[in-house]
Amino acid sequence: MLKVFALSLVLSSYILAQNIDAKGEFRVGYQHQEDDDLSIGGGIEVSKNVAKNLKVNIGFHTTNHLFGLHDSSGIPFFDSNAKSYSILDIANLDFSVENTRLILGRQDLETPFINGDDVGMIASRYEAYTITNRDFQD
Repeated sequence: MLKVFALSLVLSSYILAQNIDAKGEFRVGYQHQEDDDLSIGGGIEVSKNVAKNLKVNIGFHTTNHLFGLHDSSGIPFFDSNAKSYSILDIANLDFSVENTRLILGRQDLETPFINGDDVGMIASRYEAYTITNRDFQD
C-alpha cells in the first residue's frame, strides 16, 4: 500500500509539471454475506495532447484487501483467485477532428449491450475501436 501511495505522489508531481490532464478516484468497499470483506482501491487516469488532434490516455487502478476471507463470492472486489491486484486498464489513442472522434485501444465503453459494470472496485474496460460522428442531430 505504501508503494502505491509513493507511486501516486511521484506521478502527481510529474503531472503538475508536464501540463497533463488527470483525474482520480478513491473507493472503499464493504460486503457482508457469510463472511466480511473490506477493500480499498482507486485509480488515476491521465491524458496528454501529443499533437493538434491526438491525445494519449492511460489509466491505472488498484484494489487492496484490508480484512476478511475474500472468498470471491458476492461483489467482485478481487481477482479470480480472490487476491488484491493492480492493473493498467486504460491505454488508448484518441483522435478528434471537427465532429468525428476515433478511439483506438483499451477504453471505457457504454452501449446498450455492454458497460463498465463498476459495482466492484475496478470497472470493466474493453479493447475496442470506436468512431463517433456528431454531424447529424437526433
